[in-house]
Amino acid sequence: CRYTEQLVIPAKVSFIGAGALTSDESPSGRSLSCLIKDFDGVGVLFSGDDCFTDGVQYDNASGHTGDNVQVTGSRFRAPSIAVTNAGQDGIRIGATGATGTGTSTVNANLWKIGALIALGNGRHGAYINDTNTGGSVTWPNGAPDCNAGSIQTAECDRNGGDGIAFGNTIDNYVGLVVAQSNTGYGVSFRSYARN
Repeated sequence: CRYTEQLVIPAKVSFIGAGALTSDESPSGRSLSCLIKDFDGVGVLFSGDDCFTDGVQYDNASGHTGDNVQVTGSRFRAPSIAVTNAGQDGIRIGATGATGTGTSTVNANLWKIGALIALGNGRHGAYINDTNTGGSVTWPNGAPDCNAGSIQTAECDRNGGDGIAFGNTIDNYVGLVVAQSNTGYGVSFRSYARN
């Protein structure tokens, strides 16, 4: 299914597909439950608390910028999710706040991904990072608000940056990861990542 403007998923809404995910990011390898973003910017924004998605592949039409999926609400759940060919990050958990505020613009805590497939994304397969500059000495990027989450298993291949990147965030967990042919690391913990 091709879509041409951002889909905003509010609180307590489930977005469920047929469940057959892919390990092939080519157009011929798309799953039966594939959403194809055909515009620049964030594709699907899970903005509300207690959102749920399962068995959906979030893909990107060639040449478009932006993340395929962004999570800014708390207690997001994805038992199985595929993010492929994003112009930037396959899935981004957290946001970038207003410069100088020192306060977060999201509450993306307590997130959980069971099985992640992240293939061929322009930057990171998954990026867990929340910044709001003007914070404290301890948190120069502001107090993080994408904490206490987990990725149980992941296949992160052929991404333009890291397979999974943790930025300004604490108390997250990553389990079993297969990461091949990424330009960056399989899993990276950047400055102020305390996980």
